[in-house]
Amino acid sequence: MGEKGEIVKRNLKRGWISGLILFIFSCSQPTTNSFLDEAQLLRTRIKAAEAQWGQGDPKAKGDVKKWLLELREVERLALESQEESAQKKLQALTSELNSITSKRDADLSLHKATGEVNLSGKRIGEGATFSQDATITTGPNSVASFRMFHDSQLMILPSSSIRVKKIKPWSRSLFVELKKGGLRYKQTGSESQFTLNAGDYVFDLSETGLFEVSVSGAKGYVLPTRGSVNYVVGSERRQVRFGMSLFWDGTSLEEVLPLTAPLVRKPQAEQTFLLQEGKTMHEVRFEWDTVEKASGYLLSIYSDKDLNVPVVFRELTTTPLLTHQFQDGVYHWRVRAVDSHGTPGFSTRAAWFSVVAEKQEQVSDKRPGPKLRNVDVQVMNDMVIVRGWVSDFASVSVNNTKAVRQQDGNFEVVVSLQSEEQTVTLVATGRDGAQTIKKYEVNADF
Repeated sequence: MGEKGEIVKRNLKRGWISGLILFIFSCSQPTTNSFLDEAQLLRTRIKAAEAQWGQGDPKAKGDVKKWLLELREVERLALESQEESAQKKLQALTSELNSITSKRDADLSLHKATGEVNLSGKRIGEGATFSQDATITTGPNSVASFRMFHDSQLMILPSSSIRVKKIKPWSRSLFVELKKGGLRYKQTGSESQFTLNAGDYVFDLSETGLFEVSVSGAKGYVLPTRGSVNYVVGSERRQVRFGMSLFWDGTSLEEVLPLTAPLVRKPQAEQTFLLQEGKTMHEVRFEWDTVEKASGYLLSIYSDKDLNVPVVFRELTTTPLLTHQFQDGVYHWRVRAVDSHGTPGFSTRAAWFSVVAEKQEQVSDKRPGPKLRNVDVQVMNDMVIVRGWVSDFASVSVNNTKAVRQQDGNFEVVVSLQSEEQTVTLVATGRDGAQTIKKYEVNADF
């Protein structure tokens, strides 16, 4: 073929390979038309989202304007065959739109409802959603808890009423008026915007935090328990931080130092009381030390560890002593001192106790309770020493007396038997409230 022929042959071969590579590359990228189609589809989604969730929301107007400009840039890149750049911008736009619109219908829904909860006069339960201008009320010992915008929660306390003034789902903003009673607001992220009208004042929280607010006639207070709360006086914007509370009475507004939490004496933390056979209720005595400058105390008792189901809510007493009757179950309680304005101070940590039927010997609530092993009961005249091992860092009580449990799960307790008492009842209570109950017959010598 000669030298010239070989050169021609090699060039043809190279051209064929280059053409194949270009063909494969072009097949792996969206065509210009497909980019234009995707851009038009995204433009339609943006307009629909604005119509559904962005009406009257300045943030929505700004976002839509920005996105439409970016879509024009995507179309320009596609027409100039800059497919890779167009694809990246299109994916980023789609992701941003999805973050605004995803799960939007479930943003304002009733997470928990205890007792009597009404929405604009109608009884509602868990899963109910609410909209703008709705009025939500709770009855005595009733609580409503709403999850909002994935990073915040609003709890309406017993005997309270709120009005939802405005909802802006796009910017995740909620405007609420507290008409009476109290509420607690918790925010774990920075995306939500919460604004509250209480009395003559406006409060807002736009960062992580937790606070409680209450109004009664012309009086009210705000107590941050984490973070800080913003409020406006005239044209001045102020802030009340954790460690202080804000009180108003219709004529004055002042920051005050909350009273310290009382020191609890009875019942002991994680104590178990036995409900005697033939009895349906057991009396429990609550005692705590007095707090200086306290005009009273508020006792709250709940039947769940999350403090969502009140049995007694903020019962006011002027003395550090109260008694209540309880049926079998696990209860969580705390107490707070109240100052001369009626503003509560810091709360004690929630502690639990349980009441157990003496004749019962089973795993309570049909849930697997803690495991018990190597239980040994020794009798010494009218005294009983009970030793053993319990799983899951459970608490152990024997005949109303709390056992000492070591880190490795071993426990021991010495119990003094009453006259002619020949039975000991061991109760192991797990962190979730599930219990294992065992009875042991003894031959005590009185």
